[in-house]
Amino acid sequence: MLGQTYIRGLLGLKQPKPMTDPKGREYATFNRRLMAISIDSVVLLLFAPLVEIALYYIYGPPPDLSALQATIMAQSDQESAARVMRETLTETRLGERLAINLTMQVVFFFIYMGTCWVYFSSTPGKLLLRTRIVDAQTGEPMSIGQICDRLLGYMVSSMPVLLGFFWIGFDRRKRGWHDFIAKTVVVVEPGGVPWRVRQGAPKSTPQSADPSDSPAPAAGE
Repeated sequence: MLGQTYIRGLLGLKQPKPMTDPKGREYATFNRRLMAISIDSVVLLLFAPLVEIALYYIYGPPPDLSALQATIMAQSDQESAARVMRETLTETRLGERLAINLTMQVVFFFIYMGTCWVYFSSTPGKLLLRTRIVDAQTGEPMSIGQICDRLLGYMVSSMPVLLGFFWIGFDRRKRGWHDFIAKTVVVVEPGGVPWRVRQGAPKSTPQSADPSDSPAPAAGE
């Protein structure tokens, strides 16, 4: 992490050699992955209005919470205030609306992530930062089973105050709990060339020796 790098620099210590995956690619650091998920969060926010539009057609316009608060505060006793709140919640179906809103956002998040992983082994944020998710043992793209495990692993990593994501900063191979569950790692792609394209790229052939460097033939030859 950045703090460790800075302290090692002050003490004049050599930076540890980064670990690599089975194909020789470097594991993506916590900071790099944090930047990637931040970019993906911005992309997801662009689709948030679609959820609100759907809820508008299902439930109508959202209730004015400030007006509701003023109405409750204007009641003479707590019993009247509780009655007004119950009636408002029943009429506007606010609790149901919030539950549907949260469910739709979670489902959309899973569809977004799952689709990107199936086709690119990455997300827009990870692609911009030249990182991809691969099998930890082989370095190959994730299977459908691993994709499902990783999506469920996101919930596990999120439960104890996001501890599963912060674990990336401590693990030697930069894995979160969801990586352990799905048996995956996130690697850095050198040069930003799409992985599937680069896999099929022909290997460079050694150049032939310069004729000028070869010795001249003997007179008897």
